[in-house]
Amino acid sequence: MPKTCSIKFVGLRRRSVYECHPVLISRDQPPAVANHMSSSEWTSFCGKIDAALMPISRVRRMSRNIAGAIMGAYPLVLVLRLVMYLAGGGLDVARIVGIVSFAVLGLATSSLVGVQVYAKITSTAVLQSLETICEDTSKQYPQLLSFHVRHVHILSFCGCICNRSHRKLSGLHSVALRYIEVKVADVEAP
Repeated sequence: MPKTCSIKFVGLRRRSVYECHPVLISRDQPPAVANHMSSSEWTSFCGKIDAALMPISRVRRMSRNIAGAIMGAYPLVLVLRLVMYLAGGGLDVARIVGIVSFAVLGLATSSLVGVQVYAKITSTAVLQSLETICEDTSKQYPQLLSFHVRHVHILSFCGCICNRSHRKLSGLHSVALRYIEVKVADVEAP
């Protein structure tokens, strides 16, 4: 019966929008894999995986920059409208400021939606690249090692915390965990 071990990705979980650590594969070579794959081959495999994961880091940076632009655009629009109001601008100025405000906020929001669509397309392409790398690596070690991209969806229930100062909604939350599974064949000693 083959042994199974998993290789985790580092940097997938973020605590805030402002964190932008690259997503990489863990460099820890499982002992069962070390019996069949040299350290230089392992390093080469990790390098290929890291290169395939690079677009995810790029999307994260774009998302962070657009989120910052949106957070900066809202106060800017409010300040601009307040200044125009206090300066006694006429109806024409108020209309122009309103149109500019709507355009700025609409552009920022549509950019955020665009990044989300781009992120979905990119993640699909990255997943296909990872599967191709795993398939090619498995072909190099026939009947010894088998590499597969796996993902597990974990559902968790978040209970309701209700008091005057803090209210948290309850409900089911889904978290997708991705990793690379390696199946190592049992090789009997002669």
